Amino acid sequence: MRLAFALLTALLSTTACAGASSSAGSSTAHGKDCAGVGTSTLPGACIDFAGDGGSWTVAQAAAGIDIPYTLVVETDIAGVVPRPQDAGRCGSPELGGLILFERILDGDETRWCMCDTGLCPSGPNEARTLTTGRSQGSFRWNGVEWQGPSDTNNPQGPPLAPGVYTLEISAVGTVEGRPFEVRNRFTITLTKH
Repeated sequence: MRLAFALLTALLSTTACAGASSSAGSSTAHGKDCAGVGTSTLPGACIDFAGDGGSWTVAQAAAGIDIPYTLVVETDIAGVVPRPQDAGRCGSPELGGLILFERILDGDETRWCMCDTGLCPSGPNEARTLTTGRSQGSFRWNGVEWQGPSDTNNPQGPPLAPGVYTLEISAVGTVEGRPFEVRNRFTITLTKH
C-alpha cells in the first residue's frame, strides 16, 4: 500500500495546475460560467471557488474550517467515465457525477488527502451524462496532516505550521474515450494569531 501511495503522490505532484483565476493549460473552450476558472479539458465543466484564497489562524483551522466550491456543468456532457484518484481506487461518483479528489499541498508535497482509504474492489465505472447545473460542495478540514485512514485506522497527524498552503480539488476520467482533467486551486494562509 505504501508503494501505491508513493506512486500516486509522485503522479499527482507532477501534474501542473494554474491558479484559481487562470485558464493556463486548458485546451477546451468554455462558456461564460467556466471561462478563466481553473483548468479543464472536459468541455463545459469547471470547479469554481468563491475567491482565490482565505486566511485562518491555526486555532481556527483546528476547530474546523469549511471552504465552499461549486462544480459547474454548462451543458449536458455525455459519455463521461469518472476515475478515482486515491491509491485504493475507492473514490465513487458524487458531486455532479464526478469523483472529486481534495488535497492540501505545501509546494508540491501533499500534506492532507484521502489518498489511502484501503483497497476497494475495482469494477468498471459506467459512462454517464453530466447534467447542466451547479452542484455545491464544501471542503472541511481541521488543519492537520493526514494521508487517509487506510485499512488500518491511521491516526491524523500533527497540525500544520503557520504558512501558505494550497487546496486543490480535481476530477479525472475519460469522455467519449478521451482523457479529461478538471482542476482548481485555492490558497490557504494559516497564521499564528
